[in-house]
Amino acid sequence: METKDLNHAAFLMAKGCNLKSCTPDMDNRFWFTFDETVHTNIDDLTEGYYMNTCEVSPQAFINAQKTLKNVIRNYKPTRTV
Repeated sequence: METKDLNHAAFLMAKGCNLKSCTPDMDNRFWFTFDETVHTNIDDLTEGYYMNTCEVSPQAFINAQKTLKNVIRNYKPTRTV
C-alpha cells in the first residue's frame, strides 16, 4: 500500500502498520509504502481514515508524524554507478 499523504501515513503507523519504505518521486514528493503482509486490514483502515470513522490515539499519531518527518529530513539517496 502506498500513499504520499503524510497524515494518512502517520495514521497507518499509529494503528500499527509497518512502514516498508519512504522514497521521493521525480517531483520530490515522498511516497510512503506499507507492508500489507503484516497488517492485512490496511484497506479497511484507509477507508476509515478518509471516511473519518476510525479512532487513533492522539499521542501515537503525533509520534508517527514526528517519525515520518525525521525520515524525510534525514533521507539520503542511494547512489547507483
